[in-house]
Amino acid sequence: HPECAQYVRGSSHKNNHPSVALTIPKLLAGDRDGKAPYKSVCWIMNDLSKSGYPVEVPVLSVDQAKAALVWLAKFHALRWNDDSNHVIWKQNILHSRGGFWTTDGKQDGNNDCANLSSQWKMALQKVESQLESAVHSRLVRLGPRLQDLCNALGSFLMKQTKIYGTWIHGDFKAANMMFRERLIEGEAVVEEDLSSSVAVVDFQFTGWGVCAEDVAYLLYPDAQGSLMDYVDELLAVYHEQLVTQIMMLMKGGPSSISFSVLCRLYELANLDLTRYWLSKGWEATTKGESQLLLRMENCLDAIDGGHVLKDEDAYHGALQSYLDGSS
Repeated sequence: HPECAQYVRGSSHKNNHPSVALTIPKLLAGDRDGKAPYKSVCWIMNDLSKSGYPVEVPVLSVDQAKAALVWLAKFHALRWNDDSNHVIWKQNILHSRGGFWTTDGKQDGNNDCANLSSQWKMALQKVESQLESAVHSRLVRLGPRLQDLCNALGSFLMKQTKIYGTWIHGDFKAANMMFRERLIEGEAVVEEDLSSSVAVVDFQFTGWGVCAEDVAYLLYPDAQGSLMDYVDELLAVYHEQLVTQIMMLMKGGPSSISFSVLCRLYELANLDLTRYWLSKGWEATTKGESQLLLRMENCLDAIDGGHVLKDEDAYHGALQSYLDGSS
């Protein structure tokens, strides 16, 4: 079972790479060996709440988000551009495409692009009160533009896994984290200790993907809260730690992924996430979501210039120009 394998491999990561200390549950026993599919499984793991991580939160504070992103950067660095992944897929240890929302995933297809325009009309109605009239008029066509981009975007992000690929968690959110009390109480924590302040669970959708996809999912605003005012600061924390870890593990250096490329991949991942949420009936209702929409519009402007492009190949070219910073 792919998720079970992550808990088993978590211990080997700590032994093989002592500098990368990531806290995840220890698998103590299980009723399945992973050699065949089953509708249900039973695993026994240690209780993280009794092991120094007693606090669960519905919404992350800025400090908690930083801790989570440092943890995530270390996790991503472990399998940065790992050539062994094709073998791991065949062993059923890893999804060939991580993330439950991705268009190449095995979970539920996620390829419904046809209804994005109509779904967008309903979503926009909910956020009208958060937007100035001039801004609202600009966003009217965001849905149709996203629908035109949809197929090319999924395949383009898959292509980027050959350059910026790693294991992504695939469901990296507050509900799948547990924290030390000191981070909740506001005690000063040095940056080196940030990742040890959080433990992470639920590797059901872990698989190969683009590093920024996990980051975008974590920072995606919803009705409970938003970190949109701190996105640039949080992206910088993640990037610095990712490059540091890649260098420590001798998998690359600062040129492996520049901060500007990470930021553009983050914006593309937001488009892809919104493509998925719209297909599931998502509606924008908060200030944070309206901020996200404006970022998305700026991203689309840089990709298509406000026009429908000729075909999927044209969108691929436009996406590459955007990522290269030449659009």
